[in-house]
Formats: sequence, structure tokens, C-alpha cells
Amino acid sequence: MLMKLCIAAAVALGCTLAVPGASFAQGDKDKSAASTAAEPNRVDVEYAPPKSSAHDALYRLVQELNLLEKTRDLLAPLRLPRRLLLTTTGCDGEVNAWYDDGVITVCYEYLDWVWQSVPQQATPDGIAPDGIAPIDALVGPIYQIILHEAGHAMFDLLNIPIFGNEENDADQFSAFFLLQAGKEDARRLIGGAAYQYRSGVQSANQNITTKRLADVHATMGQRFFNILCLAYGANDELFKDIVANGDLPKERAEDCSDEYAHVAYAFNTLIGPHIDRELAAKLHKSWLPPINSQPPHRPAALGTRAPN
Repeated sequence: MLMKLCIAAAVALGCTLAVPGASFAQGDKDKSAASTAAEPNRVDVEYAPPKSSAHDALYRLVQELNLLEKTRDLLAPLRLPRRLLLTTTGCDGEVNAWYDDGVITVCYEYLDWVWQSVPQQATPDGIAPDGIAPIDALVGPIYQIILHEAGHAMFDLLNIPIFGNEENDADQFSAFFLLQAGKEDARRLIGGAAYQYRSGVQSANQNITTKRLADVHATMGQRFFNILCLAYGANDELFKDIVANGDLPKERAEDCSDEYAHVAYAFNTLIGPHIDRELAAKLHKSWLPPINSQPPHRPAALGTRAPN
């Protein structure tokens, strides 16, 4: 039987679901000692100057939006055994983001790949013809990828056991965090993140290479459906239209509450003990600029990018 789960932002980040007889830290004395020494507010940010002048506008844009600072604030309640750095940098043409040894790196090339997908036209209310706000199409995927890499960081720094594919778990960690925002922001963040993956399902005849199927990451189409399912499972009223309009098949939607419950239970059981509840209660619930904010147009000279 599924346990009642905490969904509100401060509660979800601060609560712990106890499991009788379970050992959240694998019963390891060394890990227990490390957890005791861990502290909150151990996340730093750095916007490295771009290697290419083509990224100068993007360099200014991400700083104006305070994307790293807001992500730092979200991660601040986590008690970490050492400092974690969030950084943006030039990657010599590589469209990528990764976590390694206490550092989350997001390439300007990856941020530019997101930027190139942002709709250029919108109504005065800020909505593009395909139903997404341009600012959400920019900010949502950026939060999603940073929090995805933060998932990898938490698995490493907190010695969280992984049962299965770590990339899928990192996606679930990210989606769970996005869903802890206030209802309006959660709706917009999920919409923006899913928008970036929509191209993976737009063509029924799309060819997927064997190399892509063998990749450790799920395909863009799978990630599109997975994030929508977790959103619908978290709040089927708030996200009911994604089933009604066919974005999420009804057959998948039937089990989404269970999928979300499993993720929430895992988060509260494994991550929850490492959260400073008092600090988590002070988290901001508003992550996004006003919906009618218009991001600047991406310079056409940057060309077209695709993930490696």
C-alpha cells in the first residue's frame, strides 16, 4: 500500500518517511560519521567567461536570470560533506552537461542548444502559438539539466544507493524538484522542460539509431513522456490537460500516481535525512520570471546545435 506523501515544497523537502528496520545509510559507521559532519549551504556558483565571443550574449543572459543562484538556493538545505560547485563554461563546441568530483558543469553550447529551440513569437500574454511561453522554454530546460546533474551529485556525495539506471534516477530527481515549486511555477517548469524533449516524439516515423538506443540516457521521446507522467502523478488536476490533449497516453497515465509515489518515497527515504528542515521551510516558491517576459532573440550567426 502506498504511503501518504509530502508534496508541498517545504514539506516535501523537509519530511522523512521512516521505514522500520531500514538502514538509510547502509548501516555504515563511516557514512554515519560523514553525515554528522555534513552541513547545509555548501553550494557555490561560477559563471566562467566564455571561450568564444559568440557566447557573450548568452553569458550575460544566464547571469541576468540568476539561474545558478536560484538553483544554489534550492540545494542549500542539503547537508553535504563537502562543497559543490555549479558552473557554466565553454566546452569547445561540445553540447553537454555533467557532474564530476564535486563540480556540476553546464556548457554554454548546451545552453545555446536550449536557446535555439525557444519560440520567437508570442502573444502579449507571453504565449507562443504552440502553447508554451518563450521564457519557460528557455528557463525550464536549464533548471531541468542543472537539477539532473545535481541528482548525480547527491548520489555521489551522499552515497545514495542506485537500483538501476542512474541517468533515469537523475531525471526523476530533477522532475521531483521541479514539482515542489508553487503550482503555477511547477506547471510552467514542467512545460518548459518537456518542450525541449518534444521533438523526440513529433515524428511517428523518426529513425532512432542503434547507437542512440544503446546510450545510457533515455531517448528524448522517453524523457518527454517520463517527465509528463511524474507531473500527472504528482497532481492529476493541475496537469489533467496533458492527458486530455493526448500528450500523455491514457494507458501510461493510469500508473503515473504510482510512479510519482515511488520517486517521492525514495527521495524522502534516502535524501530526506540529509535535509536541513528549518532551512528548507524558508525556500522560495517562485523560480520563474513573469510569464510575459520575452527572452532576447538568439543571434542567427550561432547556427544550429544538437546534443553530441
